[in-house]
Amino acid sequence: MTRTLGQTAQLIRSKNAGPFWLTIDVFFATDADYQAARQSPLTDRHHLAETYAVNPDTIEIYTIDTLRAIKISFPRPVPQGSPEDTDQHAGQQYVPLLCIPLDRSNRTLPPGISRSVTAGAHTDQKVRRRPRDWPG
Repeated sequence: MTRTLGQTAQLIRSKNAGPFWLTIDVFFATDADYQAARQSPLTDRHHLAETYAVNPDTIEIYTIDTLRAIKISFPRPVPQGSPEDTDQHAGQQYVPLLCIPLDRSNRTLPPGISRSVTAGAHTDQKVRRRPRDWPG
């Protein structure tokens, strides 16, 4: 069974990096998960460019081994706060990445996530199960 980024990452968050850029941070609990993500479409500029409809040359990808983290930054499609802005804080822009496969045998993106743009208002969204002491 193919593991996805959403099933594997400890934390995924997206947020503004100024009014013209956004950034996506992905953190992993284990070295094995981090290494799998480093070799997945998550670190492929062309896959990300297709997913977010941006020029691949404008995408910046940072791998931070000591934190087991991957940081992706690219220009926002419209400036923050403009009338066309559907995600003022860029808090939901990580969602199209959740179904990226991490297994080496399946490096293609699943259908339906290319050129995706999402809207919402939550930041620092945890994608793994919530702690047992949370209400609800």
